[in-house]
Amino acid sequence: MVNLTWVQRLKVCIDIANGLNYLHTTMEDKRRIIHRDIKSANILLGKNWEAKVADFGLSKFHPTNQQESTINTNHIAGTYVYLDPEYAKTFHLKKVSDIYSFGVVLFEIFTGTLAYDSHYIKENEKGLAPIIRRRFKKGTLKEMLDPKLMEEAYELGFTGKVGPDHDSLKTCVKIAYQCIAKTQAHRPRIEEVIAGLTKALHFQISDKYITRGGSGILYNGKIQYHNRHSKVVVKRFSPDCYLNDTRFSWEHGFLKEFEVLFKHKQDNIIGLVGYCKEINEKIIVYENASKGSLDRYLDDTSFSWTQRLKICIDIANGLKFLHEGDTGQDVVVHRDIKSSNVLLNKDWKAKICGFELALTYPTNEVIKHVIDHVVGSPGYCDPLYWETNILTKESDMYSFGVV
Repeated sequence: MVNLTWVQRLKVCIDIANGLNYLHTTMEDKRRIIHRDIKSANILLGKNWEAKVADFGLSKFHPTNQQESTINTNHIAGTYVYLDPEYAKTFHLKKVSDIYSFGVVLFEIFTGTLAYDSHYIKENEKGLAPIIRRRFKKGTLKEMLDPKLMEEAYELGFTGKVGPDHDSLKTCVKIAYQCIAKTQAHRPRIEEVIAGLTKALHFQISDKYITRGGSGILYNGKIQYHNRHSKVVVKRFSPDCYLNDTRFSWEHGFLKEFEVLFKHKQDNIIGLVGYCKEINEKIIVYENASKGSLDRYLDDTSFSWTQRLKICIDIANGLKFLHEGDTGQDVVVHRDIKSSNVLLNKDWKAKICGFELALTYPTNEVIKHVIDHVVGSPGYCDPLYWETNILTKESDMYSFGVV
């Protein structure tokens, strides 16, 4: 019912692994615990999607006087499709029996389906795990991934994608596959599982994800044309970012930014590379400003006075272009000039971005406008505009003065 992102799924997996690590570890005041019934139904989720291992009715304490890692049980306990096959055969219970069950849960999270789904049971009475093993060996496992994750990896018309990073996905699948090894000796320790999942999360966040802004999530990406690859920045507009501000919809933010960038091209305005406009997907692809936003460098002691002056001049030139309205173009009042809306390329050239709140009007109209709602960022907003709802181009100049 909920489309969890790849990052959210990874964090849930890491939470479960950390819970298992705690259970499996002997401490001064606690014995090791083998859960014996790890399955998705026994994982509870908090309001922020934090995962908690639950339902210890079948759990086994490891005897304090027993040094061996194996517990010999008199009967088998657990849920069939999640059950460690070696434990089921030999009655030898180990910590890695939980690891097997967790491996099945990992693949449930990756595929978006339960291990006992009817179409799995029809193919193999033991459910998801043997099918995963067969598909893995045939090299067709990717076809089983949750289609919603593939939607997240929406093609932008070129080769650039948002969604599961290749290295992140590969790392996750590898560790999960090791977890469902048929024999206990070939399964990883929980510490190795945590390390693998954490590495996968690092790949995802550091390689693609940049930040979550006021209108959506920014990703790094690449596009290909004329047999060349170019780095780009991708903004995926999100309705969630507008939940606390009913003045504008996410569609409005997308359309306004697209309109401004499509019609207004200048060296100090971030360049439009491409876009996606569908009912439930709004994406804008920008030229890459490799140094990121200005706010990151304000307290950098190596940020020289000359660099600062040149950046100020770049911003001023960008505003001059927006405010004067070139031939046949509208005047643009940005309404949200701030240091985080100024991007810097590899040569420290400044480019204005973030046009979701911009106001545009024909050059032959009177400059002064009365606005129904004041918009902008605290600390940068023109106080006269704030008090009177009267917006002029000079309101941008106030914000620029703060910058």
